[in-house]
Amino acid sequence: MPKTKRKEARQDMFTTTISLCPEIHQKLKHLAVDLGVSFRDLIRAAIEGYLANCKEKERSGVETNRDHTAVLG
Repeated sequence: MPKTKRKEARQDMFTTTISLCPEIHQKLKHLAVDLGVSFRDLIRAAIEGYLANCKEKERSGVETNRDHTAVLG
């Protein structure tokens, strides 16, 4: 993909920095390779899935505490 198109596609994105322990980072890197996706796309998909799960739990009436322990289960 040409750089201009990639830049256009990311104009509506925010960049966020997170810290991961080495074991989690390594597992995610390997999973991204196994799935044939970029590390960024894997993280985005995981966050989107987490948010969808939170919304589903909320709709079904499952109570969660502030850190969503019930969602993480």
